[in-house]
Amino acid sequence: ANAGDVEWNTEIEEMAARRADEHTRHREIAPLGAVAAWRHGDKALALKRAQEYVAQNPRHILGRVIAAQLFDAAGNKADAKREAQACIALLPEQAAGAEVLQVADLLGNLDMYSEAAVLYERFIKAPRADELTFKWLQCLVSSDQRKKAQLAIEKLAPEDRSQKNIRHIEVNLAARM
Repeated sequence: ANAGDVEWNTEIEEMAARRADEHTRHREIAPLGAVAAWRHGDKALALKRAQEYVAQNPRHILGRVIAAQLFDAAGNKADAKREAQACIALLPEQAAGAEVLQVADLLGNLDMYSEAAVLYERFIKAPRADELTFKWLQCLVSSDQRKKAQLAIEKLAPEDRSQKNIRHIEVNLAARM
């Protein structure tokens, strides 16, 4: 799908749809048809496929994430944010799996930092200089949750605080204080 090979993606979808035991896999593959169309350059078809998929599968988070990403790439922030809000509503409370990360990343990309921070925080037991903590701290700072960001930074081990990406967040935080 990422290569824009619409024909290949269609063949895979059809094969998965024919096999009864592949229903779950088909459900995960089907929204990628919109991605394939987008990468192939047919943006109108991509948006149409994404919208149709979401209409047929309104509770499928990955389908909504893809639709939101395509809306955003097409410059339609309002629809992208609407889909992102729908994703939040579909996530089980306190869930902390791949879908939660997909939605958190989507929210961050849509400048919905406060909402993204809540989701990233589900994965943070103790702040460290890792990718999730970094994204969480970025969202806290960007959503003006400065005190919470400062407290989290203070909990970092000295070797973590000396990491370049964490230092960058501290500089941004200091500039906003």
